[in-house]
Amino acid sequence: MKKALYIFLILIILSLIAFAFVWFMKPPVPEFGELAEFQTENISAVEYDDYNKQSLYFSLTDSTQIAMDVFVPKGEDGERFPVIFEYTPYNRSAYVPGLPWYVRIGAKWKVGQWGPIFDYAARFVQRNLIARGYAYVIADVRGTGASSGMHTPLDPQIGKDGKEIIEWIAQQNWSNGKIGMIGQSYHAWTQWATASQQPEALKCIAPALIMFDTYSEANKPGGIIAQSWVSQYSDFLEFRNHNILDTVTLALPVYPVAPVTDEDNDGSLDDEVPVMTGNPTQSFVNQKEPVYEDGNTRAKNIYFNYTMQHLKDKRPDELMVEPFKYFDDELFTEKDTANWYQTNPGFMIPKVVEANIAVLNIGGWFDGFGKGTPQLHASMAHMGGNSRLFMLPRFHQPTNKIIEPYREYFNYKGDLHHQQFVHTLRFFDFYLKGVKNGWDEEPPVYVYVMNKGWQHHDNWPPKTVKNQELYLTLGNSLTDLKPDSAMIEYNVNFTHASDYGEPTLNRWVMVNPSRELMDRTDLDTITLLFETPVLEKDSEIGGFPIAEIFLGCNQSDADIFVYLCDVDENGKSIYVSEGQLRASWHRLYNPNLQVNNTYDVMPVLPWHGFEHDMELQNPTENDSIVKMKFDLFPVSWVFKKGHRIRIAVAGVDKGNFEINSSWLDENGKEKEDVRLRIYTGNIKASRIILPFVE
Repeated sequence: MKKALYIFLILIILSLIAFAFVWFMKPPVPEFGELAEFQTENISAVEYDDYNKQSLYFSLTDSTQIAMDVFVPKGEDGERFPVIFEYTPYNRSAYVPGLPWYVRIGAKWKVGQWGPIFDYAARFVQRNLIARGYAYVIADVRGTGASSGMHTPLDPQIGKDGKEIIEWIAQQNWSNGKIGMIGQSYHAWTQWATASQQPEALKCIAPALIMFDTYSEANKPGGIIAQSWVSQYSDFLEFRNHNILDTVTLALPVYPVAPVTDEDNDGSLDDEVPVMTGNPTQSFVNQKEPVYEDGNTRAKNIYFNYTMQHLKDKRPDELMVEPFKYFDDELFTEKDTANWYQTNPGFMIPKVVEANIAVLNIGGWFDGFGKGTPQLHASMAHMGGNSRLFMLPRFHQPTNKIIEPYREYFNYKGDLHHQQFVHTLRFFDFYLKGVKNGWDEEPPVYVYVMNKGWQHHDNWPPKTVKNQELYLTLGNSLTDLKPDSAMIEYNVNFTHASDYGEPTLNRWVMVNPSRELMDRTDLDTITLLFETPVLEKDSEIGGFPIAEIFLGCNQSDADIFVYLCDVDENGKSIYVSEGQLRASWHRLYNPNLQVNNTYDVMPVLPWHGFEHDMELQNPTENDSIVKMKFDLFPVSWVFKKGHRIRIAVAGVDKGNFEINSSWLDENGKEKEDVRLRIYTGNIKASRIILPFVE
């Protein structure tokens, strides 16, 4: 009995020692994985093993309260640091209640935080920035997180707010007055919006995975609503902005944001979140008065009242219908109105160039916004701006790796997430710390050529690109010889959906992490196919493929989806790129219209206007033939010797894009006999134009 008691006491003592060790341990700094070809010489070293954190409200000039977290490295008294600012509508931190004790100990060991509040300093990039001598600030956009106000997606006012925040940061006694910005997706849009306001202290930005044109890239590619993406994203944003707790309903779990104000002064923010009800969607916004876990009341109910203001927030899918459905419509925001073009990062470029703000444009070849990143760089570089392009073989999600099937397919070397960080760190070191790391001596373009490796270029697309026309033929081939005149008919298969793997994935499902190769082998069997002969040598393409299809339909309007694929010796078809267009938008207009004719957009790509008076009614009725010219997502890909280049043509991407209304009957059901007609040869020679690198 005594022996058992001694063992029990020893276990208790050891547990207390272990607990104390974990309790007092400093936040760990994650080490780099394999970096392969990426330079690590002269990057900022890890010098600060801890930091001070402050959560606070910053009052804008219109009295909107912006919630922010400030992280400052623990250094010498009076030490000042360059600052990285991140501006988010997705919550600057998370409140994760109900974690068991062993999970909390594991979290403390792994990321240095016990919970239930987890902030951005728990993340690899932000923790490394702080440890390497950067102060870090993250703020909730107005109408989101713990901030007050109302949020309209892509409201230019957000950029004006960002300027005020940066001016405040520059004046703090821990700031050296040099500020950069970081983040992907909407975090990247807030960078462009803020930089366009030209805050003096903002020296550089590193926007990742963002569009050039918000209307046609994010919401209506080719004039067709990206139904699944817009709906999923709208739900995701609403759940976040309403501070809902739900780990089941959406593709990604959502948690309430952490409060800023400890209203009951008990030293804890945990109990400032009102009690939530519901299952699996837990919420407090259906309450007239908040109820708190401790049973006490609060004088101002700050967290509750600010969240209730968010109920007026607009969902992105509300901007797809009247009165916002056309490119020349005005968006009604909390404070003003804005045209669609004013929300475009591309429209913001001249102001950024004028302010001499350096930009590192970071993109992913499989990202839903993959078109925008090269366009932003090319347009900015064309007008003499300080721009760099960095393209990786990644999706929108996951943010921290190249998924294993693609690692194997490309024989990819290194930890992609850490490589992206190191490249970005060198950028910040150069512009914010003045580190002489050779950044200014390198070519401005660094891209991963899929099936080949990393390459530097002076321009992208590379100057050595030569466009080659491959014609679609009656025999389902792709050939460089113009064929005889013919018409090829395709019965639209309404089951076609570009969904790959389980859970389903494609570049449009941007809130769902990818897990598998985008294998089109089975999907291609229900499309119209055109292939080259077997390639006699490796063939590299680098740029924007262009489709030029002469199209007819037995209905009054038509949609076309074109997929570029790489087919191996065994017939396995792997997705490379895609593009789509609705016939009612087939007419071409000056691409500079998307930036209100303020400069020449580069590279020059087909632009279809999307304004009220540019939509053509019933374009394919009475056997009319329309010329459908549109770009596919940019590509940097090597088709290997022995493979074939394939074009797959479909009429729908079910579930991902809306179905053309002329293809539905009066009950909204798909018509049984919908046929596309593709014409080839003579003056109606349908073709794909590929940018081959010589």
